[in-house]
Amino acid sequence: IIRQVEAAGGEVHMATMAEWLYYINWGVRALTHLFAAYVPFFLANLTDRYQRRWERKLARPVAHLLEFPLESTTEALLAGLAPYYEPYLATEAVLTMGKAIEWAHHGFAGILNVMPFTCMPGLITAGMSPRFRPDLQEIPWLDISYQAQRGTNLNTRLEAFMYQASQFDRRRQAAPAALYSGA
Repeated sequence: IIRQVEAAGGEVHMATMAEWLYYINWGVRALTHLFAAYVPFFLANLTDRYQRRWERKLARPVAHLLEFPLESTTEALLAGLAPYYEPYLATEAVLTMGKAIEWAHHGFAGILNVMPFTCMPGLITAGMSPRFRPDLQEIPWLDISYQAQRGTNLNTRLEAFMYQASQFDRRRQAAPAALYSGA
């Protein structure tokens, strides 16, 4: 799918492993805070700071080559998602939806929600996207249940998506920035 999108002129961004690690830290902090377990709460904060420090250290030499060298905070992702979905439901879907909203605000021209083997978080995201897409100027969105299939249907859907994304990007560049900034 990545090769097909890139061959059609698109650019692919994927969620990072760090995003998941920071989300786990957030979950531990949320639960330990809720139950007043201060030592595990402190350790989760310490772990998060340590991991972010290493992320900055590792990204520094190549930051000039990367559009987004550092991972956003989990709190920032969840804040963008909060008007549409309760982050404390605590599924991986909150990361997918939160990142999609963040990427739309960063100016991406389309979102591909690729669901391996019809996974539950992907299905939740597919079901929830109609709630937040209107606030994202109806950014082009395509849900793909990927089971290693290669076929005309997938190719046709990707071609249509890429066309919609290019038209969306063209309209966005012609319109005042405030319309597409999420402001």
